Amino acid sequence: MHNSGKRRVAIGFFDGVHLGHRAILQGVDEVITFSRHPLSFFRSAKAPILLMTLKERIAAISEASMGAKVTVLDFDENLSEMSAEDFATTYLDGSIVRCGLDWRFGKGALGSPDFLEKRGFKVERVLDAEMASEKISSSRIRRVLSEGRIEEASKMLASPYRVTGDIVSGKGEGSKLGFATVNLRVPNLPLKKGVYEVFADGRQAIANYGLAPTMGFDAWQEAMLEVHFLSGEGVEAEVLEVEFIRFIREEKTFASKEELVKQIKKDCQSLVFSKPRLSIVVTTKNEEVNIASAIEAFKPFGGLIETIVVDNSSTDKTKEIASFLGARVFNKGPERSAQRNLGWRNARADWVMVLDADMIVPESAIREVISKITGEKPADAYWVPEVRTGGTWRVKVRNFERSFYNGTCVDALRLFSKRALIETGGYDESLLAGPEDWDLDITFKKLGFKAEVLQEPLFHNEKNLTYSKMLAKKAYYTKSFAPYKAKWRGEEIVKKQFSPFYRFIGVFIENGKWRKILLHPILFAGVTFERFSVGVVYLKSILFDNIFRR
Repeated sequence: MHNSGKRRVAIGFFDGVHLGHRAILQGVDEVITFSRHPLSFFRSAKAPILLMTLKERIAAISEASMGAKVTVLDFDENLSEMSAEDFATTYLDGSIVRCGLDWRFGKGALGSPDFLEKRGFKVERVLDAEMASEKISSSRIRRVLSEGRIEEASKMLASPYRVTGDIVSGKGEGSKLGFATVNLRVPNLPLKKGVYEVFADGRQAIANYGLAPTMGFDAWQEAMLEVHFLSGEGVEAEVLEVEFIRFIREEKTFASKEELVKQIKKDCQSLVFSKPRLSIVVTTKNEEVNIASAIEAFKPFGGLIETIVVDNSSTDKTKEIASFLGARVFNKGPERSAQRNLGWRNARADWVMVLDADMIVPESAIREVISKITGEKPADAYWVPEVRTGGTWRVKVRNFERSFYNGTCVDALRLFSKRALIETGGYDESLLAGPEDWDLDITFKKLGFKAEVLQEPLFHNEKNLTYSKMLAKKAYYTKSFAPYKAKWRGEEIVKKQFSPFYRFIGVFIENGKWRKILLHPILFAGVTFERFSVGVVYLKSILFDNIFRR
């Protein structure tokens, strides 16, 4: 018998943990699932091919529910014979039950939301998630995967469709043809046999799922997933996770191995052209108001740009909107640093830009970015100027203030080569939002990476950012100041960042910038007032931590 505390419970098989499942899993304390699909017990021949292994499903449930307890019940004869009444008493007593509209449980599927409410349970019914006016379900996802419609399946899953398989030795036929493969045994994939563009081990690759019939006697006896990396290298692992991007063509038997080689070369060429030049990583948390504008700014550039949204378990429609607009959607928390790391590590492009959901990159800025990163000698990273939008006096003051910061030690890099990010390790996830940007900048400098300032700005919407919200935001940033300063103790750049003289005077007068003050004295007066307001919030970190605790 479970305890009688008012915990929220969700129950189901949750195969795939798709958008509909994720809506149900929001805010629950415990998730009850089953070791195997009920149909595999009652009618094994009709049991569906699963989208996830039990281990993958538990991990996905835990992530989508933000760490809720996951209880796995063995669906055996005793459970199959348990009445709805007994099931509710045994597993749901005293709980708030969160479920879909058509959820059923107990022997004969006699249990339902109405059944529970008649017995005094509080039930939270969650509306079905839909895409293209059709309910999102695990069976629908299996169907579209079997038809090769990878992008559609990934949208419903709110993340790219992935599989994990054990690497097995082959007969070396791929190497003889000039296309060495990593071979994975992944039983019973719900996939159409054919060739796919995939992403694995941080690299772009091409994969064939099937029997390799052109190999004749050397063909596989069971469907295998063969992965060929464009780099030609293999992997040093026993297990590999493969992320599917798109279906390229059906598997077929070629008249000769020479014809097969010609086709593989064409397939690889199609991947080269489809690879994005830039990956945009947008971190979100309940940003349904902003996310569409942020993503749609990149649409004119088509395949040149991919958008990755890393959401922190939003309770609104952020993920659904992002997925509908073609973004690759992941879920990660609790801090922005962890979200950004997950985003860039899954980026398919060689360059990554990190944004907040209330930022819009105009076409002129995107064109400058593409020009820089495709040039002969790009820098390793770039600072991007920001222009606040909102039309208020406070926004004008903020823009004037921000114009002094570009490329200084209080600015933060936003555009990176993925190679450099890999070498630095990315953001320090032990630091809360705020100094993790500065921390990465210092790491870049320490490793000798080159950074430059772009000319074209991005737009940062601060229409609804009041003084009180801004100060609350700054107060939150101070929570990581002590560990950040301890990490870089003695660094001149850190001393400068926390120097009252530099933050209030030095940054505004260095390199001849004082001339701007003479041209706009009223705006600078507004900046001074805001700086002192923020200074009050920073006082504890600057004075108390540095003086009274040292």
